[in-house]
This record gives sequence, structure tokens and C-alpha cells, in this order.
Amino acid sequence: MGKAGVGLRRSGDITERDFLKGGKTVYHAELVLRETGAVISDGRKEIFVNAAVDDGTRTADLMECFMRTKIDTPAFPALSKAVDRIKNTEGGADAVCDIMRHYEKLAEERGEAIGKAKGKLKTLISTVRALMETTNRSAEAVLDMMKVSKEDRGAVLAAI
Repeated sequence: MGKAGVGLRRSGDITERDFLKGGKTVYHAELVLRETGAVISDGRKEIFVNAAVDDGTRTADLMECFMRTKIDTPAFPALSKAVDRIKNTEGGADAVCDIMRHYEKLAEERGEAIGKAKGKLKTLISTVRALMETTNRSAEAVLDMMKVSKEDRGAVLAAI
């Protein structure tokens, strides 16, 4: 099994590699108290699926389908039909294009927001440094004078 503390972004991920290195297609995760071994049942279900391992399960067969560009299998007729419709009909291609445009717009908006936040922080750091030098005050005093938020204050202090 993989190392304890493997960094995961979110539960429900489907990956192309077996990042837990347990040789399974599906991993079910639970919240366990290290000290007692007790499982906490808080209603959450965390499942991680990877397409790298074929452990002979139906899920492994399905993951193999997702790795192919053409799917025509009696094991998953609805998936085969849906992929054929999406890839081989004008309406299906249009639907995929609409979805891609939507996610492209979301990614662009997110990138712009991140860029603006980084630019704002960079400007704030420069301003604080300049005021520290000009007024001969500490970073904390300058931040107080500027009434900088707690969140930005921590980021500025970490950078200075």
C-alpha cells in the first residue's frame, strides 16, 4: 500500500495511475482515529478509482473503456451508444464543444482571478516595503496604518 499521508485533492478522483500503489482499481477510504483504530462514521463516502490497474473487476473493465477512443462493448451497451453518439453525430459533437467552452470560460475566469490576487499582493508587498523604508516603521505598524485585512497581512508578513 502507498505511504500514509498521500496528498489527495478531493475524494471521488478518477486517475490514470495507481497513486496508492495497492494494485486495486477501487479504493474505499474511511476516517480512522490513529490512536484507537476506531472508524468515524460521519456519513461521508470517499472512493478513489484508477484506470492503471486491471484487477479483473467490472469497474476495471469500465475504466479500460474510458481509456479508449472508440468503445464498442456488449458489457457496457449504454456507454458504447453514448460515446458513438457524442463522437459520430453533429449534435453530440456540439454538446461536447458547448461543455468544453463552458469549462474553458471557468478556467479563464479562475486564472484571471488568481492573477489579479497575485498582482494585488505583489503591489501591497512593494508598498509596505517602501513605507517601511520611508517612515522607518515596522511591517506591522505599516500594515496597521494601511488597515490591511488579516488575510493579506499574513501573506505580506510571510513575504517580507
